[in-house]
Amino acid sequence: MRKEISTLKEKTVGELNEMGEAPPTDEAALRAMMVKLSQQVSGIMGEAVKGEYSNGIFGSSDMRMMAQIRADDGPHEVFRKEVLACKPIEEWEVACLRNQIASMRGRELPGFLNWKVFDQLLKQAVRLWKEPALKLLQSVKVIVENVCDAIIETTVPKYRSLAAGMKQIVQNEVEKRSTYVGETILEQWLSVESDAFTLQVEFFELYNQKKVERFQQAFDKMSPDLMQMLSGNGGSNQAREKMTEWYKQTHSVGDRTNEHHEAEDMQMLLESYWKTAVDRAIDSMCMKVDQHLIRGLNEAVFENLINLSYDIDKCMSFFRQDPRIREKRVALEARLERLEKAQALISSSV
Repeated sequence: MRKEISTLKEKTVGELNEMGEAPPTDEAALRAMMVKLSQQVSGIMGEAVKGEYSNGIFGSSDMRMMAQIRADDGPHEVFRKEVLACKPIEEWEVACLRNQIASMRGRELPGFLNWKVFDQLLKQAVRLWKEPALKLLQSVKVIVENVCDAIIETTVPKYRSLAAGMKQIVQNEVEKRSTYVGETILEQWLSVESDAFTLQVEFFELYNQKKVERFQQAFDKMSPDLMQMLSGNGGSNQAREKMTEWYKQTHSVGDRTNEHHEAEDMQMLLESYWKTAVDRAIDSMCMKVDQHLIRGLNEAVFENLINLSYDIDKCMSFFRQDPRIREKRVALEARLERLEKAQALISSSV
């Protein structure tokens, strides 16, 4: 009988331990429990935000927030590819640019490129970045919400109402932040990038490289004739005249037949600046999403949870257990009490 009682008592204690600590009932204990769990949740969220995964909760790759965002097929890489793919093709063809320049010709003297054409074409191209940026924001938002929800479910699995309340707070904070990024930060980013500006040497190197390539193509085209000229008497003068003729055709000012060259110059400027600006813009937008949506999220959530802890009625609803669980706990506690009494009775009668 002593052995049977001991075995049953062990089983009862085990079941009670599995159920965990009973929820608090008085105000001070409720608030203390709320603060404790809020610290745990926000602390783990902080590790996810920083990309530090030493906690065992991050054993699954689905829990690693920054790793998902920066994965090869993650939001950052998708955004980079989509922005690069926004480069205008037909609009920046020489023939199309030639028409654009002609249609916007103003008071500029021959030989001066029309800045307004460059500015307008750049602004049109930059506006194409808006859709990929919105997709980036939405993709990051989904990952952040999913990871935070999983952290909450793992940290407070026994209090479903509390978990639901915490999830709502996270959702509200993430929504507020993403709205701010989408409506304010994104538009500021597009506005800044729409105004051409750079101090990068890369821009000038690219532009000069394109000019050299154009010369090399022309030289390669004329090379057979030049070699033939140079091999004969007076070949040097003939080659010089040939190169001078080409130069006049492509660099003469005030010649309407040179509009093609003007459009080529515009194309080279646009493409050189595009390469410089697009690399900067990709990094800039990813950093802005990180700064305004992700960083500090755990601190904001913790602050909201602490404010909520002062609402005692709300806290009581959070820690209210399912009636069936409460009944089971009461039954187990009563059984344990009876078994302890039985053990005491047997010990005293021996």
